[in-house]
Amino acid sequence: MTPISDIEFSLFNNLKDVKPQRITLFNLYWEIKKCKVESLIKKVRAQKDKKERDKLKAKNLPSVTLSGVFEGGHGKVNFVEASFLMQIDFDGVDTAQTMRTLVGDPHTALAFISPSGTGIKGVVRYEGEHLAAFEALEAYYLEQYGLVMDKNCKDISRLCYLSADPDVYYNPDAQIFVFEAKQKKAAKPPALPPAKRRQTGARRSAEEMLQEAIGRLGGTDITGTYEDWMKCAMALGSEFGEAGRAYFHALSRNYPEYSPKECDRKYDDILKNPAREVTIAYLFHRLQDFGIMNRAGDAAGKRGRRKDAPPPDVQDIPPPVKKDKNEPQPINPQTGKPYTRDEIKKLHNFYTFSKDKSGEIKLRLKRIHIIKMLKKFGYSIYQNDNLDIAFVKV
Repeated sequence: MTPISDIEFSLFNNLKDVKPQRITLFNLYWEIKKCKVESLIKKVRAQKDKKERDKLKAKNLPSVTLSGVFEGGHGKVNFVEASFLMQIDFDGVDTAQTMRTLVGDPHTALAFISPSGTGIKGVVRYEGEHLAAFEALEAYYLEQYGLVMDKNCKDISRLCYLSADPDVYYNPDAQIFVFEAKQKKAAKPPALPPAKRRQTGARRSAEEMLQEAIGRLGGTDITGTYEDWMKCAMALGSEFGEAGRAYFHALSRNYPEYSPKECDRKYDDILKNPAREVTIAYLFHRLQDFGIMNRAGDAAGKRGRRKDAPPPDVQDIPPPVKKDKNEPQPINPQTGKPYTRDEIKKLHNFYTFSKDKSGEIKLRLKRIHIIKMLKKFGYSIYQNDNLDIAFVKV
């Protein structure tokens, strides 16, 4: 194991420095003890306004990333390797008393007065993951000494400004801080809303049909490809909004690499940028393709459709038109050329559902597929200067 004195991290001349140097903990100790930035520290401590002090530090003082080596900058994207050193920072404390406390602690490798003169900074070596180590150290100092660590130290790219302290404490034989990592609770998907009961003879809602179908999923994964998965999310988002999140989890959980966190993140994206062109009809047809739902919208099973089922909402809706790769694409009347893949992609499915004020589902055909259908039956398309379109069969 590398001696603590030889552990390396990065030194930046100022905040804009993108070519940091590598230094060791012993180098840092020596820089602070020799008070090489004493004149700058005096200016910082003479400034009573905190915002002005922060500006002086950022503009003039060198700084180090104690928790690791960085290249090209000090952002998280510039992180190269961990040093397993934790910066501990206690602000607005009795500096003399806090220094005595840290000197008496066996884990303290370095301790000195902060550049502002109102706090104490220190360094501790740890084993394990950085954030978990921070949380363990935060609890340790609070329970043992009543000291509250600066929460910004949990950032592995956190900068530590150099100070001037001839009485800086240095212990090359400091003990490594060992802790028992807390086991993270697995994220749980949201629970499905309670199933709604309909009155006898009433038309069923999309939510009722979906809940019944989800109850029949078993271990079937209907999400398929990433694109299919996203379309399922879009369909749920356009129909239910936030209430569709639980259904998205229910449909996704049979995927072998299902992640509740990833599901939430994707559904958040859908809610921020709703895609109204993908409706709940897409999801119903996908459930039908997997035998989970039949053409009437009922959950499929060995018993088939219930005898007392109400009039179906979608029984007369034709299935999506399957694309024929060998079929020539229709001509775009505006360009005089075949529709490109992107143009066709914008037009999406053969039809979509919409609802009127009474809640009845209406069917809307897509223009591209109407054109393809007419072309297939021998119609020619004509367009005048006013962009009016006519179909003629000679």
